[in-house]
Amino acid sequence: MKTLRNLLLGFSLAIAAISNAQMPEPSAEVKALDWLVGEWTATVKWTAMGANTDAVTTWNVERNGLFLKNSISTEMMGMKMLDTVYTGWDSKKKKYFAHTFTNYVSVPRIEWGDLKNDTLTMVSDPWPASPASDIVGRHTFTKKGEDIYYLLEFKNADKWDKAAEGLFKKKK
Repeated sequence: MKTLRNLLLGFSLAIAAISNAQMPEPSAEVKALDWLVGEWTATVKWTAMGANTDAVTTWNVERNGLFLKNSISTEMMGMKMLDTVYTGWDSKKKKYFAHTFTNYVSVPRIEWGDLKNDTLTMVSDPWPASPASDIVGRHTFTKKGEDIYYLLEFKNADKWDKAAEGLFKKKK
């Protein structure tokens, strides 16, 4: 009887410890990106690599533990591109990072960036998105009132060429 009582007491203490344990909070830097959280939609104008077309993009951003999770669906020229992005803060490098997994390239895209005022700018490591050569991209997100202006540029020698831009509106 004493053994059963001690076992139940130990079990109760373990349950209490687990229920009082809290998940770690995202860093202040990740919380500073809360203006991105929500469901968004845009018609994004693409002008990259010979394309001159519009893409319908839906973008869902939510908190996921220590990260922001971005789920992106883009329909363009008969293709549907799906991206899942985890964005966080690297306290050693003092930089934001994003790891993007997509249905059209077998390796993730890694990006590093900074937040200045209401603009988040992320620059990718070289990424094999093109059969001809690796691509370096720069994504810029700027808060414009209740909307988000989006700009994608690709590195071309010593300059950046505009590839796509659009204005994301929050779904109500």
